[in-house]
Amino acid sequence: MSQRISSVADSVWREFRRWPAWAQLGDWLAGFWILVLVVLWRSSRPTWLKVGGSALFALALLLLTTIGSEPNTGSGDRPLAQARPESRPSPTGSSPASVPTGTAVATATPPPRATAIHTPAPTPTPTPPPTPQPVAKPTFVVNTQPVGCHEAPSADAPIVVHRPTGTIQAMDLVVRQPDGVWHREVDRRCWTRTNPGPVRQFDDLGTAVAFAVTIQPPPAASARLIDPRELAADPTAFIGRNVILQGRALNVTQHDDYTWVQVLALVPGRSTDESIVVETRPKQPRLLRDECYRVYGVVVGTQTVTRLLTGATNVVPLVYGYAFEPAPRDRFGISCAPP
Repeated sequence: MSQRISSVADSVWREFRRWPAWAQLGDWLAGFWILVLVVLWRSSRPTWLKVGGSALFALALLLLTTIGSEPNTGSGDRPLAQARPESRPSPTGSSPASVPTGTAVATATPPPRATAIHTPAPTPTPTPPPTPQPVAKPTFVVNTQPVGCHEAPSADAPIVVHRPTGTIQAMDLVVRQPDGVWHREVDRRCWTRTNPGPVRQFDDLGTAVAFAVTIQPPPAASARLIDPRELAADPTAFIGRNVILQGRALNVTQHDDYTWVQVLALVPGRSTDESIVVETRPKQPRLLRDECYRVYGVVVGTQTVTRLLTGATNVVPLVYGYAFEPAPRDRFGISCAPP
């Protein structure tokens, strides 16, 4: 029971000491003043003595209470640090008077203040434009639609020349740009976008010429009559040329999508002839064996021909024909008339 009373009293005392100093002082004054009045006024002493004694007692009580509630002394079981919250560590360290002799003093070092470091943003290095490279192999481009050949490998560059459908361009440089692959034409030194683009690429000029003839035959008015002996002597020099040949269809073979004709082309003004192979697409069922024809075509290369009787092979010029006209015979009606 006594422990319970002691615990309650201790709790009340702790709670009282948590009050502000002025509240504790007022509470002490009020309590002792009442006690003095009770003790003095019940005695038979003179009134002036009672009043003076009460005032003197109150003054002494005031001084004692002020000294007793000084924050430097602490109170109860509260730590000294809590009893004087206004104390701050000295910037130069603890005072020697407040630290017992032989006690190690830890000087509180304030944490370093974070310093904002402004790092300038790195300047972006411009990416150099791609360097055109020589083509790895012969490249020939045939456009399937009209295209423009530009001054530089860019769609924004001025157009140097407009290429109609079926134009064959020989390329020497290639460069890959963000908008695609560009090739430079050898003749005009202008650039054509080949991928993506309405073009077809070939490694062989003859194949490119053959494709160009199928999609856009050249005008017959621009064709020129040639000596087939010169063509047979150097077919490569004639590749891409629009020519006229006249002679007899020695053999005609109809394939699924084209017609193959072996023509004995006559030398102009003479009866001498040369064997020339003519292919035409699409197939021409009206072409007949042993008939005389005037052939319009473009030289695309050579082809190996095997003789049926002997099995011997012969390399002859190859022409892609795009137009055929009946040719006259000689006055005897046996052979074809020379052009």
